[in-house]
Amino acid sequence: MSRADPQRSASARVVDRLRDDPIEDDELDGLFADFLMHDRILLAVSGGRDSLALLLLAARWLRTRRAERVDRPELVATTINHGLRQEAIAEAEFVAEHCASLSVPHVIHHATVTPPGSGLQEWARDTRYSALHAIALETNCTAIATGHQAEDQAETLLMRLARGSGLNGLAAMETTRALGDLRLLRPLLATPRARLSATLRANEMNWIDDPSNLDSRFERTAFQTHATSLEALGLTAAALGKSSRRLRGAVETMEWATKQALDQMPSCRNALATAVYGVLPRAVYDAFPFELRVRILRYIMDRVRGETKQVRIDRLDRVETLVRDLELTTSQDQPTLTIGGCLITAKNDMLYVCREPGRNGFPVLQLHANIAAHWDNRFIVSAPVEFNDRIQVRALSDSPAGATRHIDQHSLQALPKAARDAIPAFWDGATLLAVPQIGHVAAGFRTIVTMQDKLSDMPHNAAVGSQKVFMAVPKPV
Repeated sequence: MSRADPQRSASARVVDRLRDDPIEDDELDGLFADFLMHDRILLAVSGGRDSLALLLLAARWLRTRRAERVDRPELVATTINHGLRQEAIAEAEFVAEHCASLSVPHVIHHATVTPPGSGLQEWARDTRYSALHAIALETNCTAIATGHQAEDQAETLLMRLARGSGLNGLAAMETTRALGDLRLLRPLLATPRARLSATLRANEMNWIDDPSNLDSRFERTAFQTHATSLEALGLTAAALGKSSRRLRGAVETMEWATKQALDQMPSCRNALATAVYGVLPRAVYDAFPFELRVRILRYIMDRVRGETKQVRIDRLDRVETLVRDLELTTSQDQPTLTIGGCLITAKNDMLYVCREPGRNGFPVLQLHANIAAHWDNRFIVSAPVEFNDRIQVRALSDSPAGATRHIDQHSLQALPKAARDAIPAFWDGATLLAVPQIGHVAAGFRTIVTMQDKLSDMPHNAAVGSQKVFMAVPKPV
């Protein structure tokens, strides 16, 4: 059985019932199996059909567990008011009433960020997930559950096909995945929309239809209007969901193959451990199949640039073009290319991937004692309390003339210039205190220690000396 199969089997009984049958109690353990891994879960409930069905079903499941004298998990619900419609406040109160009737605690969050002039749905999604993450932490939840269902899965596949997405984009949404330091759960992902409607009607629960779901200017709505025509051609939600799940299995296989390939290039692994660059020996790299070479390059780019989102589809086209061009060239050296926040250079039979400085260069970060912060979206950095807010983190390339003369030049020159420029350095005024990624510490420091980051497979460095610790931890991606 492939690894993709359990994703469907957890909800198999739901799919096997008639499409318009209400969901019965004997199906709930299969739907909410992933909930058992958590003590407290945040339910995202807008008041629409899907999320309201999630609330009802999760509360019903929890009630059966309480009858069996099982205390966990606990549920908390939240509604996000994006501030886009006047009706949103009343809708949040509508959800609150349902939560009260089901004995589920409820939190209303009012977004304070001003909506953009364009890209409204993407902005609303990002705002929603940012708020959900914050609320989950505030309420001590370790997971967030959403009401995505079978038609959402099918529509996502169609939309990404229209954009020309690659294998990752076409693969099925997962019933559970990491969301930063939390988990995102989608227990209804294999459940047809009609069954959720039937479930709410059977329980005499009305739901709210968001007006944006009828606005054909939005991409998902446009696809929904053609659903009947597509079903007549056999492109049903069930069939599209099956394809997307099989594509998910293919993605998992390619991810495994990518890690196996990286293990064949120790120099690449060692370079990535610095979190400032990647290097690919052409003799090994060029022997891999085309799709695997693209994936290896994307993997390195994602880590070097510190992004949580993968390279966008338009930039992926450029990555694929670059990989094809490398097949055709016999020259050892090539001009540096800029793609997706990275500088990519072929030199001396090696391919180097470094962080691009960007239009405004690298950031300057003022650190506060014993408070970790993100630098350049790549590192989690912190300084010891005794420096009392005097420490700045800047790129090594921003050093004043002569300030780096005490650094071991052998360690420095071992890195490509673009990688050296992008290293975080800790400064007290004009005094360079530490460059952990290359093992440099100022006088009075005794040693360099390397530890393993629990959130990623990358080691990280700390400059250590009597009670003075400067941390530069590669941010998990």
